[in-house]
Amino acid sequence: MNIATTDNRRIYLGSELVASVDRFPSPIEFDDDDDDRSPVSPDLGLAARLARTAQRGVLDYIYIDDTVAGNPPFSGRRRNGLDSIRLATRLASATAGVHLIPVVRSSWVEPSSLLEALVGLEIASAGRHGWELQLLDHASPNTHSGELLTAIVEDAWSEGKPRTKLAASARAMRRQRMSAGPDAAGRPDPATRVSPKSRPGRADQRAHGQTGSGPLRPRPTLVIRADTPQSAVLAAERADIARIKAASADDAAAKRTHLQDAAVEAGRAPESVKVLVDLTVTLAAEVSHAEARKDLAEGITGQQLGGGFARYIGTPAGLAESCAEWADQGACDGFTFLPTSLPVDLMMVVDGVTPALAAIGRFPSAYGRAGHHSAATHSVPPPRRREQADRPRVGSARRPG
Repeated sequence: MNIATTDNRRIYLGSELVASVDRFPSPIEFDDDDDDRSPVSPDLGLAARLARTAQRGVLDYIYIDDTVAGNPPFSGRRRNGLDSIRLATRLASATAGVHLIPVVRSSWVEPSSLLEALVGLEIASAGRHGWELQLLDHASPNTHSGELLTAIVEDAWSEGKPRTKLAASARAMRRQRMSAGPDAAGRPDPATRVSPKSRPGRADQRAHGQTGSGPLRPRPTLVIRADTPQSAVLAAERADIARIKAASADDAAAKRTHLQDAAVEAGRAPESVKVLVDLTVTLAAEVSHAEARKDLAEGITGQQLGGGFARYIGTPAGLAESCAEWADQGACDGFTFLPTSLPVDLMMVVDGVTPALAAIGRFPSAYGRAGHHSAATHSVPPPRRREQADRPRVGSARRPG
């Protein structure tokens, strides 16, 4: 299909490894009292196959959250918030090119443990590493501020410490906190040790051409879901990628302009933060078939798919056209796909959407050197505030047909 376009800007694409139907408890399988399920071991084979499918489509990144890492949805149970990083570290040896972005929630992780886990991911992935920080909407005794967590990671990588010294510093920080005992509120310190099984050993490091004493690469890609005023401010100041919900192209354009203006106020270039829209996708060869798949999924969950997210229901060619239209209108820099069903929708993205965008020069057809083809995953200098700066303006965006 020949997609008309007036702009050659690169479109950034990623995908979650969780089906949209898994976001809702099934009324058939679950009930209100089913809150005591324990975490289970993730299906590494399935996760690796999905990751390699995304890699085949040259996607920029994949998100790995607690559900993928074996924590059952809606149970409210977390171990120490690092299961997603552990799984990403294990998937590193099964992938190449695609960036691995585990999800970290500020209420479940200690800074020292986060730092040590990210060092392990950096070694295993040879630099294809990042993390998504999700902030709580409300205060919690266990919540660490997003500023603290991002600053610790930023400072550690900016100092250029060798990996061994950085890991040792993280362990020393954790031991110091543990020896201090309960905090002022009488709660035990939630810091926990990263499992030795999750750390890449010397053989893993040699397989990737790395050594434990080598210097760190640029800091991990920082992704922040900018759904609240607090998270939007932090995303504008520090994030490489800001994920947003948007009901339309106009809504997305307004949020993108707000984030870019805030980035300028923080002393950054407006393009320093890439704004990606979360998009629920239900695909099929025919539009009517896609509608039927959507109806089936909503019948299973008992809820409308997408919620506050934008939705696309149709063909892969139509999705590629809509992606180009939104980007041309200044609504966003790209999309994070939320497949209705895995691996069906992910495979259709890989086999239909990305080739169509690559054919018109809006998406790469192969990974670049060392897999680092995405400018959205390049680190940026820490922000410096300035008094005045020219602010970008995004023209009004129309809804794609």
